[in-house]
Amino acid sequence: MSQPRHLSAPAYLVAFALITLPLLDAFLQVLPIRLHDPRWRFGTFGFMSNALLIPLLGLLVALTAAASFDHRRFQRVIGILSFLAALIVLGLLGVFGLDSLQVRGQVKAPAQFAFNVASITATVKSLMSIVGLTTLGVAGFRGPKFQREHKPPGASGLIMGAKAGPGGSPTGHRNTPSSTSTS
Repeated sequence: MSQPRHLSAPAYLVAFALITLPLLDAFLQVLPIRLHDPRWRFGTFGFMSNALLIPLLGLLVALTAAASFDHRRFQRVIGILSFLAALIVLGLLGVFGLDSLQVRGQVKAPAQFAFNVASITATVKSLMSIVGLTTLGVAGFRGPKFQREHKPPGASGLIMGAKAGPGGSPTGHRNTPSSTSTS
């Protein structure tokens, strides 16, 4: 089957755009950074959890392209990056849980329901992203192993360029007792 190798660059470019642009757009929406403020961290995590679906699609496009074009090393790189992203989201989910407990006391009674819905929605989206990233990480390592080019038996003789004849010896040289014994 012929592989359209001319499509590899556009596929990787689209994947890169799908991964980076939504995250960059979401990041620019939460500026300026106020890491010391738990309300900002809570809102930022909720906002960023909305932006995780399209980057997952971009990773899937990149992994599919790498598998289609036999870019096995790049498949492994995507797997490693997916695992790292899953760990980062998991760590941020823990911080989000602590921030939501801290912010809950500051939320007025009429807004409690909206706060709970936002907390649960962000948690579910991030958990689904962790599962998706982990699945992509596993898929990045499940592809075919690196294989050396397989040569038919007897194809590589001691004489370069010589084809193997009967018995695995280079053509024109037979394994007879007279040619293999020393006189």
